[in-house]
Amino acid sequence: MKNRANMKVDNTVSLLLWLLSVLLMLLGLFGVEMAYFLAVSLCAFAILIKARISYFSIKTIVLYYVSIPVMAKYFFGYSVGILSSTSIPLYYSVMMGMLYVYFSINLFLLIKTRILALETKIIRNGFHIPTEFVYLFSILAMICIIIQFPYFRDFSGKEGMQTPLLPGSAWNAVSLVCLIFCLPYIEKKWIVRIAYLFVVLWCFLHFERVDALGILILVLFYFMKKYRLSTKWYVAIGVALLAILLALAYIGNYRAGGTEQSIFMQLLVQTTASDISYLYNIGFQYIEDYGFLFGRSLLSYFTELVPGLSSHYDISSILFDAYGHPGGQFLLSEPLMNFGMVGLLLFAFAEFGAIYFVLKKCKGVGFLYYALLVASLFRYCWYGIHYIETACVFIIPILYVVTKYVRFREPRAHCAEHLKGREKC
Repeated sequence: MKNRANMKVDNTVSLLLWLLSVLLMLLGLFGVEMAYFLAVSLCAFAILIKARISYFSIKTIVLYYVSIPVMAKYFFGYSVGILSSTSIPLYYSVMMGMLYVYFSINLFLLIKTRILALETKIIRNGFHIPTEFVYLFSILAMICIIIQFPYFRDFSGKEGMQTPLLPGSAWNAVSLVCLIFCLPYIEKKWIVRIAYLFVVLWCFLHFERVDALGILILVLFYFMKKYRLSTKWYVAIGVALLAILLALAYIGNYRAGGTEQSIFMQLLVQTTASDISYLYNIGFQYIEDYGFLFGRSLLSYFTELVPGLSSHYDISSILFDAYGHPGGQFLLSEPLMNFGMVGLLLFAFAEFGAIYFVLKKCKGVGFLYYALLVASLFRYCWYGIHYIETACVFIIPILYVVTKYVRFREPRAHCAEHLKGREKC
Protein backbone atom coordinates (compact mmCIF):
# COMPACT_ATOMS: atom_id res chain seq x y z
CA MET A 1 0.00 0.00 0.00
CA LYS A 2 2.84 2.35 0.87
CA ASN A 3 4.56 1.75 -2.47
CA ARG A 4 1.28 2.34 -4.30
CA ALA A 5 0.72 5.59 -2.40
CA ASN A 6 4.26 6.73 -3.23
CA MET A 7 3.66 5.87 -6.87
CA LYS A 8 0.53 8.02 -6.96
CA VAL A 9 2.42 10.92 -5.42
CA ASP A 10 5.25 10.54 -7.95
CA ASN A 11 2.76 10.41 -10.83
CA THR A 12 0.93 13.51 -9.57
CA VAL A 13 4.09 15.55 -9.06
CA SER A 14 5.51 14.46 -12.42
CA LEU A 15 2.30 15.40 -14.26
CA LEU A 16 2.14 18.80 -12.53
CA LEU A 17 5.72 19.51 -13.55
CA TRP A 18 4.93 18.44 -17.10
CA LEU A 19 1.88 20.74 -17.24
CA LEU A 20 4.09 23.60 -16.07
CA SER A 21 6.58 22.71 -18.80
CA VAL A 22 3.74 22.91 -21.37
CA LEU A 23 3.04 26.46 -20.22
CA LEU A 24 6.72 27.28 -20.64
CA MET A 25 6.71 25.85 -24.17
CA LEU A 26 3.73 28.05 -25.00
CA LEU A 27 5.59 31.01 -23.49
CA GLY A 28 8.49 30.20 -25.81
CA LEU A 29 6.16 30.42 -28.80
CA PHE A 30 5.42 34.01 -27.77
CA GLY A 31 9.08 34.98 -27.95
CA VAL A 32 10.51 34.10 -24.52
CA GLU A 33 13.16 31.75 -25.90
CA MET A 34 14.73 30.81 -22.56
CA ALA A 35 11.38 29.17 -21.75
CA TYR A 36 12.22 26.35 -24.20
CA PHE A 37 15.27 25.32 -22.19
CA LEU A 38 13.37 25.65 -18.91
CA ALA A 39 10.56 23.47 -20.31
CA VAL A 40 13.04 20.74 -21.28
CA SER A 41 14.62 21.02 -17.83
CA LEU A 42 11.27 20.64 -16.05
CA CYS A 43 10.25 17.69 -18.21
CA ALA A 44 13.59 15.99 -17.52
CA PHE A 45 13.14 16.65 -13.79
CA ALA A 46 9.65 15.11 -13.95
CA ILE A 47 11.18 11.92 -15.39
CA LEU A 48 13.76 11.86 -12.59
CA ILE A 49 11.01 12.10 -9.97
CA LYS A 50 9.01 9.32 -11.60
CA ALA A 51 11.85 6.95 -12.49
CA ARG A 52 14.19 7.71 -9.55
CA ILE A 53 17.08 5.23 -9.79
CA SER A 54 16.49 3.79 -13.24
CA TYR A 55 17.94 3.33 -16.68
CA PHE A 56 15.44 5.95 -17.87
CA SER A 57 16.57 8.57 -15.37
CA ILE A 58 20.23 8.04 -16.28
CA LYS A 59 19.45 8.24 -19.99
CA THR A 60 17.48 11.44 -19.43
CA ILE A 61 20.46 13.04 -17.70
CA VAL A 62 22.83 11.97 -20.51
CA LEU A 63 20.55 13.41 -23.21
CA TYR A 64 19.70 16.55 -21.23
CA TYR A 65 23.40 17.25 -20.69
CA VAL A 66 23.72 17.90 -24.44
CA SER A 67 21.17 20.73 -24.25
CA ILE A 68 23.28 22.76 -21.80
CA PRO A 69 26.04 23.71 -24.31
CA VAL A 70 23.31 24.70 -26.79
CA MET A 71 21.71 27.03 -24.24
CA ALA A 72 25.10 28.44 -23.14
CA LYS A 73 26.09 29.30 -26.71
CA TYR A 74 22.72 30.68 -27.76
CA PHE A 75 22.19 33.00 -24.80
CA PHE A 76 25.67 33.70 -23.46
CA GLY A 77 27.92 33.08 -26.46
CA TYR A 78 29.98 30.62 -24.42
CA SER A 79 31.00 27.31 -25.98
CA VAL A 80 33.93 24.95 -26.31
CA GLY A 81 35.04 22.37 -28.85
CA ILE A 82 33.85 22.53 -32.44
CA LEU A 83 30.61 24.21 -31.35
CA SER A 84 32.64 27.35 -30.54
CA SER A 85 34.07 27.71 -34.05
CA THR A 86 31.24 26.66 -36.34
CA SER A 87 29.57 29.13 -38.70
CA ILE A 88 26.46 26.95 -39.03
CA PRO A 89 23.41 28.63 -37.44
CA LEU A 90 22.20 27.22 -34.16
CA TYR A 91 18.74 25.62 -34.41
CA TYR A 92 18.08 26.26 -30.74
CA SER A 93 14.28 26.20 -30.60
CA VAL A 94 13.94 23.12 -32.83
CA MET A 95 16.62 21.23 -30.89
CA MET A 96 14.87 21.95 -27.60
CA GLY A 97 11.45 21.17 -29.06
CA MET A 98 12.45 17.72 -30.34
CA LEU A 99 14.15 16.84 -27.05
CA TYR A 100 11.02 17.99 -25.20
CA VAL A 101 8.78 15.74 -27.32
CA TYR A 102 11.03 12.74 -26.69
CA PHE A 103 11.10 13.36 -22.93
CA SER A 104 7.32 13.84 -22.82
CA ILE A 105 6.67 10.51 -24.55
CA ASN A 106 9.02 8.72 -22.16
CA LEU A 107 7.35 10.34 -19.14
CA PHE A 108 3.83 9.28 -20.12
CA LEU A 109 4.91 5.73 -20.98
CA LEU A 110 6.68 5.46 -17.61
CA ILE A 111 3.46 6.52 -15.88
CA LYS A 112 1.16 4.27 -17.91
CA THR A 113 3.20 1.04 -17.80
CA ARG A 114 4.79 -1.21 -15.16
CA ILE A 115 8.22 -0.99 -16.73
CA LEU A 116 9.93 0.38 -13.61
CA ALA A 117 8.69 -2.58 -11.53
CA LEU A 118 9.85 -4.99 -14.24
CA GLU A 119 13.23 -3.27 -14.24
CA THR A 120 13.69 -3.81 -10.50
CA LYS A 121 12.56 -7.43 -10.76
CA ILE A 122 14.95 -8.37 -13.56
CA ILE A 123 17.92 -6.72 -11.83
CA ARG A 124 17.24 -8.51 -8.55
CA ASN A 125 16.78 -11.87 -10.29
CA GLY A 126 20.02 -11.47 -12.22
CA PHE A 127 21.48 -14.15 -14.50
CA HIS A 128 23.25 -17.21 -13.14
CA ILE A 129 26.09 -19.15 -14.73
CA PRO A 130 28.31 -22.03 -13.51
CA THR A 131 31.20 -21.03 -11.26
CA GLU A 132 33.78 -22.09 -13.84
CA PHE A 133 32.41 -19.51 -16.28
CA VAL A 134 32.60 -16.80 -13.61
CA TYR A 135 36.36 -17.33 -13.40
CA LEU A 136 36.74 -17.78 -17.15
CA PHE A 137 34.79 -14.63 -18.09
CA SER A 138 36.54 -12.55 -15.42
CA ILE A 139 39.94 -13.48 -16.84
CA LEU A 140 38.68 -13.02 -20.41
CA ALA A 141 37.42 -9.52 -19.57
CA MET A 142 40.89 -8.47 -18.43
CA ILE A 143 42.61 -10.04 -21.44
CA CYS A 144 40.23 -8.44 -23.96
CA ILE A 145 40.61 -4.94 -22.55
CA ILE A 146 44.40 -5.29 -22.84
CA ILE A 147 44.00 -6.43 -26.46
CA GLN A 148 41.81 -3.41 -27.24
CA PHE A 149 44.03 -0.82 -25.51
CA PRO A 150 47.54 -2.30 -25.42
CA TYR A 151 49.72 0.81 -25.39
CA PHE A 152 49.94 3.54 -22.77
CA ARG A 153 49.69 7.11 -23.98
CA ASP A 154 51.51 10.07 -22.55
CA PHE A 155 49.76 12.17 -19.93
CA SER A 156 48.13 14.44 -22.50
CA GLY A 157 46.23 11.53 -24.05
CA LYS A 158 46.26 13.29 -27.43
CA GLU A 159 47.78 10.65 -29.73
CA GLY A 160 44.51 9.47 -31.21
CA MET A 161 43.06 5.98 -31.48
CA GLN A 162 45.06 2.88 -30.62
CA THR A 163 45.46 -0.21 -32.77
CA PRO A 164 44.35 -3.42 -31.00
CA LEU A 165 46.82 -6.27 -30.63
CA LEU A 166 44.52 -8.56 -32.64
CA PRO A 167 42.24 -7.84 -35.62
CA GLY A 168 38.84 -6.40 -34.80
CA SER A 169 37.48 -3.41 -32.93
CA ALA A 170 35.02 -5.04 -30.51
CA TRP A 171 37.43 -6.39 -27.91
CA ASN A 172 36.27 -3.80 -25.37
CA ALA A 173 32.67 -4.90 -26.06
CA VAL A 174 33.66 -8.52 -25.34
CA SER A 175 35.28 -7.36 -22.11
CA LEU A 176 32.15 -5.46 -21.08
CA VAL A 177 29.81 -8.37 -21.85
CA CYS A 178 32.01 -10.76 -19.87
CA LEU A 179 31.79 -8.38 -16.90
CA ILE A 180 28.00 -8.25 -17.26
CA PHE A 181 27.77 -12.05 -17.13
CA CYS A 182 29.78 -11.93 -13.88
CA LEU A 183 27.96 -8.98 -12.29
CA PRO A 184 25.60 -11.08 -10.06
CA TYR A 185 28.72 -12.63 -8.49
CA ILE A 186 30.56 -9.39 -7.71
CA GLU A 187 29.81 -9.73 -3.99
CA LYS A 188 30.76 -13.39 -3.69
CA LYS A 189 33.75 -13.90 -5.99
CA TRP A 190 37.04 -12.05 -5.49
CA ILE A 191 38.03 -12.68 -9.12
CA VAL A 192 35.01 -10.67 -10.31
CA ARG A 193 35.90 -7.69 -8.11
CA ILE A 194 39.48 -7.81 -9.39
CA ALA A 195 38.25 -7.96 -13.00
CA TYR A 196 35.98 -4.94 -12.58
CA LEU A 197 38.69 -2.94 -10.83
CA PHE A 198 41.32 -3.88 -13.41
CA VAL A 199 39.15 -3.03 -16.44
CA VAL A 200 38.06 0.32 -14.98
CA LEU A 201 41.63 1.33 -14.07
CA TRP A 202 42.96 0.15 -17.42
CA CYS A 203 40.37 2.29 -19.24
CA PHE A 204 41.17 5.32 -17.09
CA LEU A 205 44.91 4.92 -17.63
CA HIS A 206 44.29 4.83 -21.38
CA PHE A 207 42.01 7.91 -21.23
CA GLU A 208 38.96 5.82 -22.25
CA ARG A 209 36.78 7.62 -19.74
CA VAL A 210 33.43 6.71 -21.38
CA ASP A 211 34.03 2.96 -21.04
CA ALA A 212 35.18 3.35 -17.43
CA LEU A 213 32.24 5.59 -16.52
CA GLY A 214 29.78 3.13 -18.08
CA ILE A 215 31.10 0.25 -15.96
CA LEU A 216 31.00 2.36 -12.78
CA ILE A 217 27.42 3.43 -13.52
CA LEU A 218 26.45 -0.20 -14.10
CA VAL A 219 27.86 -1.33 -10.73
CA LEU A 220 26.22 1.54 -8.84
CA PHE A 221 22.93 0.97 -10.67
CA TYR A 222 23.03 -2.74 -9.84
CA PHE A 223 23.52 -2.23 -6.11
CA MET A 224 21.05 0.64 -5.86
CA LYS A 225 18.34 -1.42 -7.59
CA LYS A 226 19.11 -4.63 -5.73
CA TYR A 227 19.17 -3.13 -2.24
CA ARG A 228 17.13 -0.40 -0.59
CA LEU A 229 19.86 1.97 0.50
CA SER A 230 19.57 4.61 3.22
CA THR A 231 19.70 8.35 2.52
CA LYS A 232 23.34 8.48 3.68
CA TRP A 233 24.29 6.03 0.95
CA TYR A 234 22.57 8.10 -1.72
CA VAL A 235 24.36 11.25 -0.54
CA ALA A 236 27.71 9.45 -0.51
CA ILE A 237 27.11 8.01 -3.98
CA GLY A 238 26.04 11.44 -5.28
CA VAL A 239 29.23 13.06 -3.96
CA ALA A 240 31.35 10.26 -5.45
CA LEU A 241 29.65 10.60 -8.83
CA LEU A 242 30.15 14.37 -8.81
CA ALA A 243 33.84 13.90 -8.07
CA ILE A 244 34.14 11.35 -10.89
CA LEU A 245 32.32 13.64 -13.34
CA LEU A 246 34.59 16.55 -12.42
CA ALA A 247 37.65 14.38 -13.01
CA LEU A 248 36.28 13.12 -16.33
CA ALA A 249 35.40 16.64 -17.43
CA TYR A 250 38.94 17.78 -16.67
CA ILE A 251 40.43 14.79 -18.52
CA GLY A 252 38.16 15.44 -21.49
CA ASN A 253 39.12 19.09 -21.67
CA TYR A 254 42.83 18.35 -21.28
CA ARG A 255 42.69 15.52 -23.82
CA ALA A 256 41.02 17.84 -26.33
CA GLY A 257 43.75 20.44 -25.83
CA GLY A 258 41.38 22.94 -24.23
CA THR A 259 42.37 25.97 -22.22
CA GLU A 260 42.30 26.13 -18.46
CA GLN A 261 38.78 26.78 -17.20
CA SER A 262 37.08 26.80 -13.84
CA ILE A 263 36.11 23.34 -12.61
CA PHE A 264 32.45 24.36 -12.62
CA MET A 265 32.52 25.45 -16.27
CA GLN A 266 34.36 22.28 -17.27
CA LEU A 267 31.53 20.24 -15.78
CA LEU A 268 28.69 22.44 -17.04
CA VAL A 269 29.91 22.81 -20.63
CA GLN A 270 32.08 19.77 -21.27
CA THR A 271 33.99 19.44 -24.55
CA THR A 272 32.57 16.08 -25.65
CA ALA A 273 29.00 17.14 -24.82
CA SER A 274 29.55 20.33 -26.84
CA ASP A 275 30.74 18.29 -29.81
CA ILE A 276 27.62 16.11 -29.60
CA SER A 277 25.53 19.30 -29.44
CA TYR A 278 27.20 20.35 -32.67
CA LEU A 279 26.30 16.99 -34.25
CA TYR A 280 22.70 17.34 -33.09
CA ASN A 281 22.62 20.82 -34.63
CA ILE A 282 24.10 19.96 -38.03
CA GLY A 283 21.51 17.23 -38.39
CA PHE A 284 18.90 19.98 -38.81
CA GLN A 285 21.22 21.84 -41.17
CA TYR A 286 21.47 18.68 -43.29
CA ILE A 287 17.68 18.46 -43.50
CA GLU A 288 17.63 22.11 -44.56
CA ASP A 289 20.29 21.57 -47.25
CA TYR A 290 19.54 18.06 -48.55
CA GLY A 291 16.14 16.97 -47.23
CA PHE A 292 15.22 13.79 -45.37
CA LEU A 293 17.06 10.50 -45.79
CA PHE A 294 13.83 8.42 -45.82
CA GLY A 295 15.45 5.42 -44.15
CA ARG A 296 18.72 5.33 -46.10
CA SER A 297 20.84 5.36 -42.93
CA LEU A 298 19.08 2.22 -41.65
CA LEU A 299 20.94 0.18 -44.29
CA SER A 300 24.13 0.64 -42.27
CA TYR A 301 22.80 -1.66 -39.53
CA PHE A 302 22.75 -4.54 -42.02
CA THR A 303 26.08 -3.82 -43.70
CA GLU A 304 27.91 -3.61 -40.37
CA LEU A 305 26.76 -7.11 -39.44
CA VAL A 306 28.96 -8.48 -42.24
CA PRO A 307 32.64 -8.62 -41.17
CA GLY A 308 34.87 -6.53 -43.39
CA LEU A 309 31.95 -4.77 -45.08
CA SER A 310 31.55 -1.07 -44.36
CA SER A 311 29.37 1.69 -45.76
CA HIS A 312 28.87 5.42 -45.56
CA TYR A 313 25.16 5.11 -44.89
CA ASP A 314 25.40 5.72 -41.14
CA ILE A 315 24.48 9.16 -39.81
CA SER A 316 27.97 9.94 -38.54
CA SER A 317 29.53 9.33 -41.97
CA ILE A 318 26.79 11.23 -43.79
CA LEU A 319 27.26 14.29 -41.56
CA PHE A 320 31.04 14.04 -41.77
CA ASP A 321 30.97 14.02 -45.57
CA ALA A 322 28.66 17.05 -45.57
CA TYR A 323 30.13 19.25 -42.84
CA GLY A 324 32.94 17.45 -41.01
CA HIS A 325 32.95 16.73 -37.28
CA PRO A 326 35.15 15.13 -34.57
CA GLY A 327 33.05 11.94 -34.42
CA GLY A 328 29.86 10.81 -32.76
CA GLN A 329 26.12 10.66 -33.36
CA PHE A 330 23.36 12.02 -31.15
CA LEU A 331 20.64 9.46 -30.39
CA LEU A 332 17.76 11.53 -31.82
CA SER A 333 19.57 12.62 -34.99
CA GLU A 334 18.88 9.44 -36.97
CA PRO A 335 15.07 9.31 -36.64
CA LEU A 336 14.85 13.07 -37.22
CA MET A 337 17.08 13.04 -40.30
CA ASN A 338 15.19 10.11 -41.80
CA PHE A 339 11.56 11.09 -41.24
CA GLY A 340 11.47 14.28 -39.15
CA MET A 341 8.90 14.47 -36.35
CA VAL A 342 7.23 11.25 -37.54
CA GLY A 343 10.57 9.47 -37.24
CA LEU A 344 11.07 10.79 -33.71
CA LEU A 345 7.62 9.60 -32.62
CA LEU A 346 8.13 6.16 -34.15
CA PHE A 347 11.56 5.82 -32.58
CA ALA A 348 10.41 6.89 -29.10
CA PHE A 349 7.56 4.34 -29.01
CA ALA A 350 9.58 1.57 -30.70
CA GLU A 351 12.53 2.00 -28.35
CA PHE A 352 10.33 1.95 -25.26
CA GLY A 353 8.38 -1.02 -26.58
CA ALA A 354 11.54 -3.02 -27.28
CA ILE A 355 12.86 -2.40 -23.76
CA TYR A 356 9.49 -3.33 -22.24
CA PHE A 357 9.47 -6.58 -24.25
CA VAL A 358 12.99 -7.49 -23.09
CA LEU A 359 12.12 -6.86 -19.45
CA LYS A 360 8.80 -8.71 -19.51
CA LYS A 361 9.43 -11.64 -21.85
CA CYS A 362 13.14 -12.39 -21.92
CA LYS A 363 13.64 -13.12 -18.21
CA GLY A 364 17.25 -14.23 -17.58
CA VAL A 365 18.79 -13.11 -20.84
CA GLY A 366 16.91 -9.84 -20.48
CA PHE A 367 19.22 -9.02 -17.55
CA LEU A 368 22.21 -9.22 -19.90
CA TYR A 369 20.72 -6.92 -22.52
CA TYR A 370 19.42 -4.46 -19.96
CA ALA A 371 22.77 -4.29 -18.16
CA LEU A 372 24.41 -3.66 -21.54
CA LEU A 373 22.07 -0.70 -22.14
CA VAL A 374 22.93 0.78 -18.76
CA ALA A 375 26.68 0.34 -19.17
CA SER A 376 26.62 1.68 -22.75
CA LEU A 377 24.36 4.69 -22.20
CA PHE A 378 27.00 7.29 -23.02
CA ARG A 379 28.18 5.27 -25.99
CA TYR A 380 24.92 4.83 -27.82
CA CYS A 381 23.32 8.13 -26.76
CA TRP A 382 26.31 10.12 -27.98
CA TYR A 383 27.90 7.85 -30.58
CA GLY A 384 24.98 5.91 -32.06
CA ILE A 385 23.29 2.53 -31.63
CA HIS A 386 26.00 1.00 -33.84
CA TYR A 387 28.24 0.85 -30.79
CA ILE A 388 26.10 -1.81 -29.11
CA GLU A 389 24.99 -3.66 -32.26
CA THR A 390 27.85 -6.18 -32.24
CA ALA A 391 27.33 -6.96 -28.56
CA CYS A 392 23.56 -7.40 -29.01
CA VAL A 393 23.65 -9.51 -32.16
CA PHE A 394 26.81 -11.57 -31.69
CA ILE A 395 28.64 -11.39 -28.36
CA ILE A 396 25.75 -11.88 -25.89
CA PRO A 397 24.04 -14.68 -27.88
CA ILE A 398 27.34 -16.56 -28.38
CA LEU A 399 28.37 -16.37 -24.73
CA TYR A 400 24.82 -17.19 -23.64
CA VAL A 401 24.81 -20.39 -25.75
CA VAL A 402 28.25 -21.29 -24.40
CA THR A 403 27.11 -20.99 -20.78
CA LYS A 404 23.97 -23.01 -21.47
CA TYR A 405 25.40 -25.92 -23.43
CA VAL A 406 29.09 -26.20 -22.48
CA ARG A 407 29.67 -28.02 -19.22
CA PHE A 408 32.89 -28.57 -17.31
CA ARG A 409 33.31 -32.13 -16.12
CA GLU A 410 33.18 -32.30 -12.34
CA PRO A 411 35.45 -34.62 -10.29
CA ARG A 412 33.73 -37.86 -9.29
CA ALA A 413 34.07 -37.22 -5.56
CA HIS A 414 32.42 -33.83 -5.92
CA CYS A 415 29.73 -35.29 -8.14
CA ALA A 416 28.98 -38.13 -5.73
CA GLU A 417 28.71 -35.74 -2.83
CA HIS A 418 26.09 -33.58 -4.52
CA LEU A 419 24.20 -36.16 -6.49
CA LYS A 420 24.12 -39.04 -4.05
CA GLY A 421 20.70 -40.64 -3.99
CA ARG A 422 19.61 -38.90 -7.23
CA GLU A 423 21.58 -40.16 -10.17
CA LYS A 424 24.85 -41.75 -11.11
CA CYS A 425 27.90 -39.78 -12.24
